[in-house]
Amino acid sequence: MNSRVLEEQYKISSLPQVRSMLVESLAFICISCIAWIIYFSIIQFQGQVQGQASPIWSASAIWSGILAVLCIVLLILAAQKKIFKSYSAHLAIIFLGLLIATGLASTYHTNLTISTVGSFFIAAEVIILIYLILPFPIAVNFCVAIMFSIVFEVLHFGLSTNGSGTILPSITKSIIAHVILHLLLHALGCQLMVNLHVLRHSTFWKICQVVRTTQVRNEKEECKAVMIKSVMPVSVAKTILLKNPNTDINGKGSNKVFRPYTMERKENVSILYADIVGFTQMSANKTAAELVGLLNDLFGRFDGLCQLNGCEKISTLGDCYYCVAGCPESKPDHAKCCVEMGLGMVAAIKDFCREHNINVNMRVGIHTGYVLCGIVGTKRYRFDVWSNDVTIANGMEQHGIPGRIHISQATLDCLNDQYVVEDSKLEERDKNFMEKTGKTYLIVEKKHKPNEENPKANEKVDANGSPTTQCENNVKLNIPTEASNEGNTGRKWLKTLDVTHSAKEPLLFKRLSSRKHEQRAIQKPAPNLVDSQEALARMLNQEDRSQEWFGEHTVRIFQPGNLTRIKQEEDKEFVKSIKEDSNMGKMYKNKTVNRWSLMFLGRDSEKVERDYRNLCEENTKSDEPIADFISPRYRLFLDLVLSSLYTLLIFISSILLLAPDIWNSVAWIVMFVIFFLVVFTLALLSGLYTCHKVDLSPPMQSFANFCSTWKMRHIMGGVLLLVPTLLVLSHLSCRLQTDAPLCSNYFVLFCLVILHFLNFNQLMSWMRSLLAIVASIIFVPVMYAPVCPDLSSNATYPCLFTDVANFGGRQQYEFILDVALLLCFVWYINRQTELGYRLDFYAEHKVELTRQQMEREQTQVDALIENFIPPHVSKVLKDQRVYSKTHYKVGVIFGTIVNFNELYEEEFEGGFEFIRYLSELISDVDELLNQPQYKDIEKIKTIGTTFMLASGLNPKTDQESTGPESHLCKLMDFCIAMQDAVDTFNKSMLNFHLILRIGFNHGEVTAGVIGSTKRLYDIWGDTVNTASRMDSTGVPGRIQVSENSKKVLEDHFEFMSCGTKFIKGKGMMETFLLVRPDEDQRVIKPNPRPDDYPQFNLPPTN
Repeated sequence: MNSRVLEEQYKISSLPQVRSMLVESLAFICISCIAWIIYFSIIQFQGQVQGQASPIWSASAIWSGILAVLCIVLLILAAQKKIFKSYSAHLAIIFLGLLIATGLASTYHTNLTISTVGSFFIAAEVIILIYLILPFPIAVNFCVAIMFSIVFEVLHFGLSTNGSGTILPSITKSIIAHVILHLLLHALGCQLMVNLHVLRHSTFWKICQVVRTTQVRNEKEECKAVMIKSVMPVSVAKTILLKNPNTDINGKGSNKVFRPYTMERKENVSILYADIVGFTQMSANKTAAELVGLLNDLFGRFDGLCQLNGCEKISTLGDCYYCVAGCPESKPDHAKCCVEMGLGMVAAIKDFCREHNINVNMRVGIHTGYVLCGIVGTKRYRFDVWSNDVTIANGMEQHGIPGRIHISQATLDCLNDQYVVEDSKLEERDKNFMEKTGKTYLIVEKKHKPNEENPKANEKVDANGSPTTQCENNVKLNIPTEASNEGNTGRKWLKTLDVTHSAKEPLLFKRLSSRKHEQRAIQKPAPNLVDSQEALARMLNQEDRSQEWFGEHTVRIFQPGNLTRIKQEEDKEFVKSIKEDSNMGKMYKNKTVNRWSLMFLGRDSEKVERDYRNLCEENTKSDEPIADFISPRYRLFLDLVLSSLYTLLIFISSILLLAPDIWNSVAWIVMFVIFFLVVFTLALLSGLYTCHKVDLSPPMQSFANFCSTWKMRHIMGGVLLLVPTLLVLSHLSCRLQTDAPLCSNYFVLFCLVILHFLNFNQLMSWMRSLLAIVASIIFVPVMYAPVCPDLSSNATYPCLFTDVANFGGRQQYEFILDVALLLCFVWYINRQTELGYRLDFYAEHKVELTRQQMEREQTQVDALIENFIPPHVSKVLKDQRVYSKTHYKVGVIFGTIVNFNELYEEEFEGGFEFIRYLSELISDVDELLNQPQYKDIEKIKTIGTTFMLASGLNPKTDQESTGPESHLCKLMDFCIAMQDAVDTFNKSMLNFHLILRIGFNHGEVTAGVIGSTKRLYDIWGDTVNTASRMDSTGVPGRIQVSENSKKVLEDHFEFMSCGTKFIKGKGMMETFLLVRPDEDQRVIKPNPRPDDYPQFNLPPTN
């Protein structure tokens, strides 16, 4: 890698692969030593029987035993992870040192205890292991292997010319042949080494991507959990996802008659409404930033009190704040929670006034009863409560007294005489409301028993809404530990919501970095509670960073210029974020692949196996440029080049070692030419296809696609693997003793033939190993079987075992042992190679899977952000935590279903179905916002049965519009569309028509995002208040506008005057009603009275 930091981490992370290779090599050497001990013992025993015993056999057996013991010791040490991590290079060097010494000793004792074939087989295995095991750079490994070959052959030929009696061809030809054979060994070893290094680097980088994308996905899940917490309680989110784990949180994509609907009835719930008295006067002389800052400060304190007292914040309505206790999770002390919340709010606003030198107060009303709680609508949705008791709680606040806590009799009954109360004298203020509530009370103080300390006496709430005492809050958030699979995303996400966290410790507090790739989460001490401001800011800043980082560098390991762009400090931060992650080690454990069959394991193993087999075919069909050495097409090209080289050099070596007169072997030469031309042509075509820069002709592309299929690759690869075998076997013929070559030369050539089955490592290792076994089963019997006839009293032989006189025919057994051990060596190397390629593919599969999961999380997070923060606002929040802005000529509408209370009956199924109908109607209106012509209209919120929307809040509105009032015209068009949507909805209603009343106004507003645990985008100002009054004083079924708005819109719409009327906070105002072209046809039908409803015998409600 072009980064020293990443290269160092690669060496550490890839230790499991290095250890696996070393352990299996040690195991192979141990098995080989045991086999040689048995062989030498048998030879020694036969020598004693025949009176030819030699101490050299015992010495060889002893050395084999010592080598086996040393390898077992190294095996035990390598099995210890801590030891191997510290001394991996030392263990590998000691191991290869022993092998090199053994290989050189074997050539020294050639024809004494071991044949030239056996020593050459050992040397070939040592050379391959030098390339695969030695922990040095490629150039150093190559030099070590070359030096070993030189020393080995110098010893071999130096000893073989010292009167050993061995019959050899011309010494010059033999030296040249052995040089060629060693060149083949080094070519094969270099390819295996380069493939291994590239494969391990590729696997490391892909695993890094898996780990980092998993971390990013988990971070997004954390942020999603915080955002969902700002939209709905955790228990409600769980309920939604348990019903359908694959459902998006906004419920899109449903084809049911009704949209997804989650509603629950809760008994024994206390509802608190609080309103800031004097807010209008306070905001009159404040700038937008000052107003939003004050509200954010105050409501942040209230959010902290909510968590401290176990209440669930519902929403804010301008300067009104309301919450509940006992919902959605039941609380036996729900009334006490709300009273403590109210007392805390009164105390908090006093501190607020003192700190900011302003004069406002708090009016708090509390009522206890039952509620329907859940979510309605599809835009700007959030958890809300409905019931008659909610309406009463709102009235308790409106009829309360500033600075006091106004409670109903129902609430008092739940307080268990824990507070001193006094009569509120409600009858003096509103007798009609008292008929609904009965007697009401004001909280005086809390009763304290003797010697009882008040645990919350010293608790205060700071400017961030955080209690200064040590308390634990069950803030539900996730820090996932494992990557989820695709089919279990929903249920796995539920675990996201179940981690408790200290209220004194901030969650998701990260140092945002300006670097190109994301930094590890750094938790800093801070006084605030779980802050969705931090979560939101982090999510907005980290969008697309992971795609930018991983997208650029995916699997392009050695392409110049990619990793060099990453600075060293960035690499250190990246390594720091991944090296301690548990997923890093899990990915390297190879638990996803069966250790014997090498097939993928797991729930989606069939799909992964199918994708793995189709990898080359897909790569060929896509015809993408070659980006790295790990590409299937590039690997195939190198395999064909090596196979061509093998065929050519095996032929040349065969001429030197087996055929003194090549012109007598015309058939053999013809076969070589055919084989070589086929292999070379395929290599040439593969090279042209790999490096082509223009589109291929259709026939060429079709041929490439055909050859890249799994079956054809194995058929063609199997044939090409057998080419050297067929070339050697085709040279066999019956010759006179004077012309027959040495069998040892055939076996030396056959050693290279067997090692050729290490090539084409994209093919299954079992197939390559089985082909090697089949070739051996054919070759060895041919060497030993008496298949040649006697001609004219002269015996003929395929080859000569010339060492029979010295060995008593024993070397024939050794040749079988040499081949058997080499087959084991080939099997284990092939297995290790395929394991590496499968791990690399699985890492790539996990990268894609995790990336898809991360994209799904990002999509949900984006939808959640957009649910409560408009896109143009979220862009600003990327750079700052607090948003506030003054807008001019903003259109604001309030629309209320004025007669929903007439339809709503709690006695019928607890009111569930009525709220369902309300949810459907709200969703119908929400869907209007998806139409392109209404893209600049923002839904602010839904307040019970009232819609609040605005236009002109997006800075681009005036730039894209044809006139300064065009967005106001669109807003009025939307009002008409809302009326049409309600009319359409009424057609599906039976004996009841809902009536929509709309108020319209425009002017200056202040927009901002406030809150700490539940962030809200809202607008404030006289324009908003007037629009609300236009609604509340309007005419059912009509659209009422202010005089200023009428003047702006009168060129586009027709209006009629309503005369002057009293508007709270404004005095006498003239208002106007929109006159639609079809106004005469829109007649509001009277709904039947309750006495006219058909009677049903309903089952009792639970």
